[in-house]
Amino acid sequence: AQNLNDFIPSDDEARDIKSSLSQAKARIGYIEEEMVHLKRQLDALEVERAAIEKAITRNNILIAPYKRLPLEILSLIFSACVVKPLFLPASTSQAPLLLCRVSRRWRQLSLSMHQLWCDVAVNIGQSGK
Repeated sequence: AQNLNDFIPSDDEARDIKSSLSQAKARIGYIEEEMVHLKRQLDALEVERAAIEKAITRNNILIAPYKRLPLEILSLIFSACVVKPLFLPASTSQAPLLLCRVSRRWRQLSLSMHQLWCDVAVNIGQSGK
């Protein structure tokens, strides 16, 4: 292995080295063009995948098993979800207010179930202290 700084190529060797360099630079240019083309293809595929994933999610929601539950079963589940008494102000992240936020069907059912709303406690704090 000869030190490159000490090697002085002949005219033929220099010509071969220049030819090799020219070919290598051309190959790099081709590779870079291919990379740009492939990146565009990848971007397009990512957009397509995101659209398909969105459609899958939407369709899974449409056929979700809970949507086929009879109202009688849902009302039993709703009743089991409520912690009694319901303290006011109530949290929208807990039943029964949370149930009202899921869908129109669930809101109608939960609002029609008096047992979800009949045990209410109001916490009155002491003011001025």
